[in-house]
Amino acid sequence: SSGINAEYGEIIAVRSPGSELWELPCGYCDVGEGVGDAHKRTFLESCMGLQGTGGVDRLRLLQSVDGWLQSGIVIYRGYFDDERNTDNAWVEVHAVNYHLEQGPYPEDFYPGDHLESVEWHTLDDKVIMHKNNLWILKKMCIHMGAHNPYKGEVLI
Repeated sequence: SSGINAEYGEIIAVRSPGSELWELPCGYCDVGEGVGDAHKRTFLESCMGLQGTGGVDRLRLLQSVDGWLQSGIVIYRGYFDDERNTDNAWVEVHAVNYHLEQGPYPEDFYPGDHLESVEWHTLDDKVIMHKNNLWILKKMCIHMGAHNPYKGEVLI
């Protein structure tokens, strides 16, 4: 999953400790979990620092995220070229573009346990992204008619 705003040409991106590469927020489905629920959970964990905590703040954030993630458009679903792939097991991706009319705001962000930073990035220039994320970002820009700093590049 990812956040991209075509009007402003912005994306939400996360970065791991010690890395200069940004990535689109993503995660895996838990056993028995639907894709939409996994997107919501991983967004909350990665971008808002919620790792299974309870209480009012979690309920408020869940309700906010429900509003943000209602209008998702599938950009790609299928095989994903990844170094973890083997002959017997491989990664499949369900990339969805969520157009965010308002929020989340920078003050809402808090990086998850495994991340160093989460930020909005403007697509007026090339964001230094992990190579596996670039082709998804390019597809999103094309689909949304947003500025595409990666136009013309072969990314796969």
